[in-house]
Amino acid sequence: MAIVEDIEREITARHRFLLTTHIHPDGDAIGSLLAMGFLLEHLGKEAVLFTEDPIPAQYHFLPGVAKITHELPDLSTIDACFVLDCGDSNRIGRAAPRLLEIKPIIVMDHHLGRNAFGDICWINPESAAVGELVYHLIKATGTDISYNMAVNIYVAILTDTGSFRYASTSSQTMRIAAEMIDLGVKPSRVLAMVYENYSANRLRLLSAALSTLKTYYEGQVGLISVSRDMLRATCTSIEDTEDFVNYPRSVSGVRLAVIIKEIEDGRFSVSLRSRDGINVARLAERFGGGGHFNAAGFKGSGDHETIKQELLSEIGNLMEKRAVGF
Repeated sequence: MAIVEDIEREITARHRFLLTTHIHPDGDAIGSLLAMGFLLEHLGKEAVLFTEDPIPAQYHFLPGVAKITHELPDLSTIDACFVLDCGDSNRIGRAAPRLLEIKPIIVMDHHLGRNAFGDICWINPESAAVGELVYHLIKATGTDISYNMAVNIYVAILTDTGSFRYASTSSQTMRIAAEMIDLGVKPSRVLAMVYENYSANRLRLLSAALSTLKTYYEGQVGLISVSRDMLRATCTSIEDTEDFVNYPRSVSGVRLAVIIKEIEDGRFSVSLRSRDGINVARLAERFGGGGHFNAAGFKGSGDHETIKQELLSEIGNLMEKRAVGF
């Protein structure tokens, strides 16, 4: 594949790389970042792994996670930048203006973004996770996949397929996952660490969030909220809301799930999840955000009720355009 060869050439020609991903990184973003870091180190390169936001607690077990920094290095020392799982420049975060000055920028993603960017772009919507792209790049370089790479690739795929439940899961996805298991990954342990390793405070926060659950449009839309008061009362942080949006999505009849999170006074982060062919990336774009076809989000200012009503109004417009349901 020509694009993979282009990326290989850039890796060969350069030495110090910055690796980053989208704000509020999820399992695919983190796993892909770490696996890519291990690949570059194996090839004798230097890799600086940067995320703007903290790593959610359930991913602290991942090999190499301690290498991730939340402070940008001296960018004059960086020869190239990999942006993983982020096809929209708006989702890089506050550091975007500085990072976008790095040349070249290599984007690896599995969904089409609104604000496409990068000097080399490997975008494959048929892949279930960016972890699959990293896997193929490792193979293309002739590198043997280490246990540390395997765990991170497996977590990337596991989380972005909803534990292999989403429609994006393909036979190739399952073959890659099986190969990671053959390399020593223990599915039961990984599942326990990612999904059964929560603090009591996080569960109290989840309980509070679920108490806000409401459905709209004849049960097709499910919405929950998390306020700053909830975070303070449960001694938790916004990172503890990882995957909360999947709870309203699991309600029978719900095709579009929403969580509105108050990240600071007057500032909100909204996450959207969908199924049955609903493009929530398009919906998020109406509010300056973006993301995947079935998983997207945006940030906004104002009060909770106004944001909720504006979002529900846009969802209603989307329903009308589709004529029947969504």
